Amino acid sequence: MALVEELVLASSSKFRQNILSALGLEFRAQDASINEYEIVHVDPFELSVLRAKAKARAVATKCSNALVIGCDQTLEFGGHSFDKAVTAEEAAERLRLFAGSEHKLHSAVVFAMSAEGIDGVKVVDAFVSTSLMRMRSLTGREIDRYIASGEWEGSVGCYQAENLGANLFASYGEDLHSIMGVPSLMILSRLRNLGINPLLKPNPPWDLNIDSD
Repeated sequence: MALVEELVLASSSKFRQNILSALGLEFRAQDASINEYEIVHVDPFELSVLRAKAKARAVATKCSNALVIGCDQTLEFGGHSFDKAVTAEEAAERLRLFAGSEHKLHSAVVFAMSAEGIDGVKVVDAFVSTSLMRMRSLTGREIDRYIASGEWEGSVGCYQAENLGANLFASYGEDLHSIMGVPSLMILSRLRNLGINPLLKPNPPWDLNIDSD
């Protein structure tokens, strides 16, 4: 058993904070303050885990008796990873590339903690939810109109599938929160396994079902 006095989300993303808050958990957000793009891997799936783990560990080193949630999302197309577009022109080119094809979103989550009886930071759990995204064929006018909406900014796929971006797709994964980078159902399931049930006890402290050594 290990005592946890707070839950910390290693992110400054308002999207992620809003989703986690809606689940009924009491937490605080703290930016990991790392350059995730310095972390590279040829496998997009593994890359998402490495970046989520780096974020969780970076924040956990600054916390005491806290469970830290690190999240990261990578986009896989043609076996390659794609990071967020910097300009509208780059985002438009990205949508032209994806149009009429399928790509995957790998949403990784890592739980890490630093607590009494634990030497350094312990990674408690790590998992990935993968969403298959099937984009329909798009006209140049549709792409231009969507880019003009500004929704492409800050998204690895250059879209927000939960908003206007739904118009870009023929189909996509069932878990919309996972598409947004926070696989909420998996997070809740893994938290319950550890001993945190937001329906019964949303507020810390919690005694987690993990070995402290």
